[in-house]
Amino acid sequence: MRVTTTDRYTYYYPDVMGTCEPRQDDAKFKVAPCLLVEVLSKSTAHNDHNAKYHAYTALPSLQTYLLVEQDERRVYVYGRGESGWQMQEYSGAASIPLPCLEAELSLDEIYEDMRPA
Repeated sequence: MRVTTTDRYTYYYPDVMGTCEPRQDDAKFKVAPCLLVEVLSKSTAHNDHNAKYHAYTALPSLQTYLLVEQDERRVYVYGRGESGWQMQEYSGAASIPLPCLEAELSLDEIYEDMRPA
């Protein structure tokens, strides 16, 4: 499923998306995600940290943007706060709060099937 940006012309396919929009079986895109997740790779990391970050954080509905390293247990979490977007880095055995889902996601869950490099 793709997500459109505020200009309605640009869209991306995030790796994971959480939204409270009503389900529409024929929908081609979502416009109001509350959570977006991208898994980083060498070829996508720059775009995920820059172009997608700016496009995603401009969405009024977005509360949390996660960038997940694929080769190590490390997640960069951008959360919308009263003073704007704040980044927090999680590693080890941490749990990440997901306010819009009223849940937490542990790094153990994220990396459950990850094989050592």
